[in-house]
Amino acid sequence: MSEPSEEPTLRVLIAGQVPPPVGGQNRVIKRMLDLLETSSRVTPVHWKFEFTRDWKYARRFQVSKFVEGFRVWGRLIRLRCQGRIDAIVFPSGGPQTVPLVRDAMLLPAARLASKRVIIHFQSSGIAERLPSLPNPVRWFFRTLYQVCGDEAWVLTPYGKEDPESVGMEAVAVLPNGTPDHFEEEWVRSRGTTPEVRILMVGHICEEKGVPDTLEAVARLIPDHPELRVTVVGERLAPYTLEDLKAKIKELGLQEMVEVPGVLRGEALSRAYAEADLFVFASQAPESFGLVMIEAMQWALPLVVTDWRGNTQVVTEAFGGAVAPVLPDRVTGLTQALQEVLEKRSEWEEMGETNRKIYLESYTPEAFHTKIEELLLGSE
Repeated sequence: MSEPSEEPTLRVLIAGQVPPPVGGQNRVIKRMLDLLETSSRVTPVHWKFEFTRDWKYARRFQVSKFVEGFRVWGRLIRLRCQGRIDAIVFPSGGPQTVPLVRDAMLLPAARLASKRVIIHFQSSGIAERLPSLPNPVRWFFRTLYQVCGDEAWVLTPYGKEDPESVGMEAVAVLPNGTPDHFEEEWVRSRGTTPEVRILMVGHICEEKGVPDTLEAVARLIPDHPELRVTVVGERLAPYTLEDLKAKIKELGLQEMVEVPGVLRGEALSRAYAEADLFVFASQAPESFGLVMIEAMQWALPLVVTDWRGNTQVVTEAFGGAVAPVLPDRVTGLTQALQEVLEKRSEWEEMGETNRKIYLESYTPEAFHTKIEELLLGSE
């Protein structure tokens, strides 16, 4: 008697760039590949992109990026020659001109190579960009996404506006997940010193709210000389390190602000562990700041801007404060920071609330389960 045949597996191409450089989208693509390696029903294959090798060239046209587009085509042809492709998970490029051109160059090839194309809207903002485009260009991109994409994945309910703006009807919410690096021993020093250590992690630029947060801190320093700020990350052009240093000097915060650059592995974990408060002041075209759930994992109270999907990520029950972006972001951040500082005795409880939210919704296991559910549910 013959053995029963094994269940067929889906051969799924995960498209995009993995670190380096380090960025939220790159990290999510790498995590998706790693998690699906453990799946018994999905065989992940990386369709590699290498358009941005340094963040100073992000969103900017370079001849090397155009050449890389042809290399990406070649990689797809080789992958298709190696066997069938059941699905491609394709990360949308975002609303800027260069990423849109990238999508126009690659999505038709993905459509020809696979029976199913899933557009993963990690970079959002297309809904805001489309109305500013000339009518023929707007029609082209709406047609591109509709014809080339069978379905869309978004990171938050707010993110649905992007695929809906191009006429995509099949939309599913796939929240990000991040590994749990929490070490209770490392966080025991919190609250044992007079200093309040504020942490920011991510790209250093104006749209991520770094200069605005420093201005808010400067407003609070007279009443809260205990404040200290650590800004972790890599600057994003056109913002420069000189711009940041000039802002710090202008505000008189030279002794209060530390800029260690990009941190990885244990060094980044230590930065979270040694912080008292996390600030995510983004007003960028994104719907899910991965660093928010990393801070929640480390049981930190949060201050987040009331922008796009931020409050949907942290949920209504989170521990911390929401900073309004109107009438101006600096005022909103100042008010939110002041509100949280007045509740310093509650920070440990806030942090525990945030870690509970992380454990319930944003672990790698939850991320993996949801990806498999979405991939296998449409077989």
